[in-house]
Amino acid sequence: MYSVLIYLWPVPIFDGRISGFKHTPENMAYIHSLPLYKKGCRDLPPDTVVSVGYTVGSFSYTSGAGTGVSFNLLFVVLLGIPVDPKTQVSYDAEKKGGMSQRAFK
Repeated sequence: MYSVLIYLWPVPIFDGRISGFKHTPENMAYIHSLPLYKKGCRDLPPDTVVSVGYTVGSFSYTSGAGTGVSFNLLFVVLLGIPVDPKTQVSYDAEKKGGMSQRAFK
């Protein structure tokens, strides 16, 4: 018998491209100080490069059916968005005043 988990909380996607944040043990306590990607957007383009924070736990089923494993997603840090090969511009580029963001920045 399998238990089904229901999606309860949104997973924050932090934008690690512009902050200079270093993935060190000392800085991980401040991960939530990073800006959210597009102010809380939940979708990323295909082939986006990310770092994922998670925990893994194990538990025994009360029915004695064995041991289960849980993978708990805590956060995502955006590291880079790919270039659209047709336009050579990042998928998330903002086109204000003719300027555009180039890929993997």
